[in-house]
Amino acid sequence: MVPNPIPSWPDSIRTDCDLRNHRKFGLSRGLRGGRIHTNFSPDWISRVGACLEYAGLEPRMMVDCSHANSAKDHGKKPQVCHAVAGQIEAGEKRIMGVMLESNLVGGAQKPGPRERLVYGQSITDSCMGWEETLLLLSKLAEAASSRKLSHPMKAGLCVAGSMNEKAGRATASAK
Repeated sequence: MVPNPIPSWPDSIRTDCDLRNHRKFGLSRGLRGGRIHTNFSPDWISRVGACLEYAGLEPRMMVDCSHANSAKDHGKKPQVCHAVAGQIEAGEKRIMGVMLESNLVGGAQKPGPRERLVYGQSITDSCMGWEETLLLLSKLAEAASSRKLSHPMKAGLCVAGSMNEKAGRATASAK
């Protein structure tokens, strides 16, 4: 048996580098955190990278700055993003991107009559406001451009307005 890369987990949920149950325990190529742990620290990136390599997969992952990694608190999402940007700037190559939940207006609201809703504010998950999102995207771009890479990599920025294909997607490539 391969040594468990996540020794703090009890035997009943250890992966032993078996990624079949990865989504159930917050371990996947999109690191969202779990019920007990966040999973964006350098230690987690190394451990998940080791699991991916063992499974024959490329050790590249996206860190979700929302959900359990920020305790579903839109005020904590920037802290997570800054921590991830610091890792990228320090040369971490296994982080291929981040997920940021944002909307025009920060926070969330309960669904209700249209006239009572705040335009541009989420009715589901608590989101960051647009201005804050732009600052974080700039920080991430700075981190990526200053990262020491062994091979050149084309940087890009994709801003997706919705999962709905009719909403469209805007992509800008950084040079």
